[in-house]
Amino acid sequence: MIAAVSILLYFNLGNTDPLNLNELSGDKNVAHVKVQKWADGKDATTIDATIKIVHESVCSGVRSADMKYLCSSHFVQTATQLLLDGKQVNVVQIGAHVGFESNDPIASVLTSFLDKVASITNATELRQNFHWTFVEPSPPNFKRLETNLKKNAHLCDMKGVNAAVVSDLANNPGQMIFYGISDTIDPETGFDSKSNKMLPFWFSQISSLSREQVFKHMFVKGFQHFGLDIHDYVIETNVTSMAYSDLMKQVLVPTNNDKIQADGPLLILVDTEGFDCNIVEGISPQSSFLPKYLVFEHIHCSDDPTTKHLHGMGFTTRKFDPNVFAIHQDLAEYWPIV
Repeated sequence: MIAAVSILLYFNLGNTDPLNLNELSGDKNVAHVKVQKWADGKDATTIDATIKIVHESVCSGVRSADMKYLCSSHFVQTATQLLLDGKQVNVVQIGAHVGFESNDPIASVLTSFLDKVASITNATELRQNFHWTFVEPSPPNFKRLETNLKKNAHLCDMKGVNAAVVSDLANNPGQMIFYGISDTIDPETGFDSKSNKMLPFWFSQISSLSREQVFKHMFVKGFQHFGLDIHDYVIETNVTSMAYSDLMKQVLVPTNNDKIQADGPLLILVDTEGFDCNIVEGISPQSSFLPKYLVFEHIHCSDDPTTKHLHGMGFTTRKFDPNVFAIHQDLAEYWPIV
C-alpha cells in the first residue's frame, strides 16, 4: 500500500490532544468482570481452545501478506489472550491514509477479530480495551479518515492523529513541508473533479515529506497515462511533525489498568513513503515503546541497516516485498498456543 508519510497533525491545531472517538466511560473493569464471568467454570484447556477458535475464524482465508505473517506468528492469539486477561491492546498505523479502504492491510481482519471476541465472550465492553490509532498527515486524506473512523466507532477505542511522525533522532521536529495530492482526487474512489476522469484510487496515496519521492518516475508516468501532469496535482502543505516516542506517549494506553505509563504497542504498521527505515532506526534499544510486532516498507529505503538495528534490539525479521516483518523476542511470554 502506498500511503502518506505519517506527519502528526491534530484535528484542531490549537489542541494538542488527538481526537478520541470513543471516550471510555463507567467502570474500566466492566469488561474484565464480564470476561471473568464467561471464564468461570472453564479450565485452561477450554480457554486455550477458545483462543484457537478465534484465531482460526479470523485467519482462515486471509489474503494480505501482512496478515498472513501476523496470523502465523500468533498475533491473533496474543491479542485475544491479552483481552481475556483484562489488559489493554494498542495498535498504531503510521501512514493510515483514509482507513478501512480496500487495500488496508489489516482493517478487515481486525474488524473480524473484534467482532469474534465480543461475540464469544458476550462482553462488548472488551472493544474499549482495544486501542487503535490512525496517523495520517495529508489534510484531504485525514478529513476522509475522520469520517471513516466515525462510521466505524463501534468497533473499539479509536484515535485519529493528523500529523507526521519522524525519527526520535530528528532535530527539533516542528513545521515541515509535506507534498500531497490535490483534494480534487477523491481518496477512496479516485474520481478527479478537475479532469472528470476516474483515476486509480491509490493516486491519493502518493504523498511524502520528500518531494523527490512524490515525483518518482513511476508516479509521473502514472499521471501521464491519463493525459495528466502530476505537477498540476502535487500540493505543498506545512504540517506539524512529531517524534516517534512523543507520538507513543500521546496515544498509548497502559497495558495494565494500574500502570501509569504505557508499554510499547502490540503492533505498529509504518507506511510513510520513504521514511520508514528512518523512523525505525531512530527507535532506541532502551525505548519504553518497543512494539511486539512491527511491519514497515523497505522498498524506498535501504533495509539492511534497519534490520541490523532491529536484530540488535531483540527482533527477528523477515522480508516480503514490499515490507519487512519483525517480532520481538519477548513475545513468547504471551503465546497461549505454540
